[in-house]
Amino acid sequence: MRAHAPRSKPKTENAHAARETTGAERSVTSGMNVGGVEAHALAPLQRMADGAPQLQSQAALQALSDGSPRVAALAKAGEDAQPARGPELRPLADPATARVQRVADPTNLANLASTLTPANAEAWAANTEQCWRILTRLFDANWFKAKDCLLMDKWPGNYKAASHAAATKLMDGLTNMRGVKTGMIEKIVLQEIQKEVKKESQTEHGLMDPLRGIEDVLPAEAAIDNKPTLNDAGEQMAPGKQVEFKSPVGSQKRTSDIDTATGGLNTELAVALFNKRFKEVLDVPFESGTVFDYNVYSMDWIHNLVSIKDKVRVGGVGPEHEVTRRMTPGTEHALTEEGDKREREAYLEKASLLHIRRYTSKEEWADYSKDRVARAGGRAADVRALLLEVNTQYEEFEARIADRMIDVELSIDDALESHESAWGEHEEHFRSAAVRTSASNRIYEERLRLVKQLRARHAALLKGPQTAETRRLLVSLAKETSKALSEALYFANEVYASEGGTVHAVIAMQTAGKKNDAQAATGIKVDVPLTASQWLQAFNENVGDVLKDLDHFKDDPPFAVYRAGKYMDRLCKTAVKVMPEAADLPEFEHLSALAAQAIEVKNGPAGDDPILSKAAFDDWMDDDVADLRTDVIGFGAEVSSAKPPLPVPRAPDPARVAAAAEGPQADVESTREPAQMGRAREATKKVTELVEAPVPKVAWT
Repeated sequence: MRAHAPRSKPKTENAHAARETTGAERSVTSGMNVGGVEAHALAPLQRMADGAPQLQSQAALQALSDGSPRVAALAKAGEDAQPARGPELRPLADPATARVQRVADPTNLANLASTLTPANAEAWAANTEQCWRILTRLFDANWFKAKDCLLMDKWPGNYKAASHAAATKLMDGLTNMRGVKTGMIEKIVLQEIQKEVKKESQTEHGLMDPLRGIEDVLPAEAAIDNKPTLNDAGEQMAPGKQVEFKSPVGSQKRTSDIDTATGGLNTELAVALFNKRFKEVLDVPFESGTVFDYNVYSMDWIHNLVSIKDKVRVGGVGPEHEVTRRMTPGTEHALTEEGDKREREAYLEKASLLHIRRYTSKEEWADYSKDRVARAGGRAADVRALLLEVNTQYEEFEARIADRMIDVELSIDDALESHESAWGEHEEHFRSAAVRTSASNRIYEERLRLVKQLRARHAALLKGPQTAETRRLLVSLAKETSKALSEALYFANEVYASEGGTVHAVIAMQTAGKKNDAQAATGIKVDVPLTASQWLQAFNENVGDVLKDLDHFKDDPPFAVYRAGKYMDRLCKTAVKVMPEAADLPEFEHLSALAAQAIEVKNGPAGDDPILSKAAFDDWMDDDVADLRTDVIGFGAEVSSAKPPLPVPRAPDPARVAAAAEGPQADVESTREPAQMGRAREATKKVTELVEAPVPKVAWT
C-alpha cells in the first residue's frame, strides 16, 4: 500500500509495555466503593476532593468500617446518587470576576459525559479544585484515563461526551491544575530538603545502603541551607545549594507529559522526597507519573555547557543582535585518557542498546541480533557477546521490577479493596501499569543513593590534596558514576538512559531549536557538536522510542504512527551522523517522510487534538504498523553496524563466552546465575575499594 520496501516481517509477539504505558495508575481512594458506597460520597474522602485538610487513606478506610449510623446514612445517600438522578449543582467562583454561579457537579462518569457542555467545561476548567475533584473522583486520579476520555473519545462502557470541544477545554483545565499541584509539591521539597539530609546524616545506614559510605560527609552537607541567593531587589540570582527544580522538558499542552530535572548537592535525595510528599500531601497512593504524567528526575547528563556567542546585524544593517553560534555539551567529570573515555562510552552505548531491547519482543531482538552479527565481519564475536550481555541485563532488570511489583500490588489491593472500576475489563491495563510505575520508582530511588555516594566521594576527593592515588580514584569514581547513573535511569519513567540520547534531545533539539527560532532573522543556526559515541547512543535510543510508541498505541494504528513521528525525526537526524550513507537507504526515505508529515500536523492547528492529528494517518492498519516495526528494527541494525562496538569493560565469564559462541539465540538461562554472581562480586569489590578509600576532611561552602 505504501511506497517503501519493508524488510521480511517476522511473526512477532507484543513488545514489552512502553514506559509511557507504565505512567497509568489505578483509582484513588476518593473513587472507591466500600460496602456498596462510593467513597467520594463519604465525608472524610470528600474533603480530599474539596481541597480541605487531608486525611490519610487508611485512616479514612478505618472510619468507614465502624458500622456507625453516620456511615449508614451516607450509604443511603450514596445509593440515591445514581446516574439517573443526574449531577448536583455546586457553587463555583469565577477566578476572573469572582462571580459565584451554580454549575453541575458530576458524581460519576455518566454525569460527566452527559453534562460536558461548553458552558460547564468553561466553569470547571477555570476552577483548580473542581478540576482536582473531577480527576480524583471520576478518573480515579489517573491522567491517562482522563486523556483517553477527554482527548481520544475512548470512554468506558457506552458513555460519550456531549461535546468533544468541551472535553478538550476541560483537559486544558486539568493541565493548568497539574501545574498548580506539582508546583506546590516542588515548593515543599525546596523547604524540606535540608531536613531530609539532616535525617540521613543522623542515620546509621545498613551494610547494603550506599549512603553508609559517606556518613562522614553527610553532616557537613546537612549544615547547608537551601535558601536562594537574592539581589537587593529581592530577585533570585542563584538557586539554593541543596536542590533546584529545572524548567520542565516538554510543553504544557494538554497532550504532553512533563519531565522535570533537578540539580544541586542532593538532587538524588530530592527525587525520593518529591515522590513521598506528593502522595502524602495530595493523599493519593499513586505516583505523580500516574496522577499527572509528571515525572521528576535526578541530575543526569547535562553539564558544563559551553556557548559561543556573537553579535550580528540582519542584512549587515541596523542594530546588532546577539546570537548563539555553538553550544558544546560537557561531561560531569572530565576524563583525559582515551582509554578511560572509551570505557565510559562503552557503558553508555550498552545503555542505549538496552533501550532497544526493552521495546522489542524476544523474536524481534533475535532478528536484530542476527542482523548485527551478520554485518560485523571480523567483529562478529564481539557484537554477539555485547548483544547477549544486553539481553542478560534486560532480564535481570525486568526480574527486579517483577519482584518489587508483588509488594506494590499487595499494597494497592489493600487500598482499593472492593473498588469497582468503571473501566471494567480494561482496568487491568491501567492497574498493571500503575503497579509497574510504583515498583520502578522505588528501585530508581534506591539506585540514586549509589549515584549520590559516588558523586559525594568524587567532590570530597577533588577538594583535597591531589596525589597519584587520589587521581586514580577520581577517574574510577567518574566512570562508576556514569555506569551507576545509566543503570538507575532504566527504572526512571519516560527518560533517556544514555548521555547521547539526552544531550541530543535536550540541547540539540529543544534548546538549540528555541534559539534558532529566536534568531531566525539572522540566518544563523546553532551548531551542537556531539561525539561519535553520543550520536550512536542517540540513534539507538530513538530506535527504541519509535518501537515504544508503535507498541503503546498499537490498538489505534493511525495515532501510533503519528505519535512515533517525533522519534522518527530524531532517528533520521542521528542516523546520518552515525552513517552518512543512511540517507540513501529506502527505510530512511520512508521514515523521514512519515516524520515530516507528523511534525507538520503537530505544528499545525490540529496538533493539540489527537482526534484531528491522527486523521492524516487514517489509512494505516495493524499489518502496516507491523511492517513499519520490521523496517525500524532492520534500519536500526544496519546503521548501528556502521560503528564497531566498544568492548564492554568487564572480564568475561567463561560460561557466558561459551554461550555467546553459539549465537544470539543461545539459551542464556543456563548461564544467567553465574553471570549475575560474577557481576555482583566485581561490583562489590569495586564499591568496597571506593568506600574504603580515604576521604580528606574539607570545609563545605
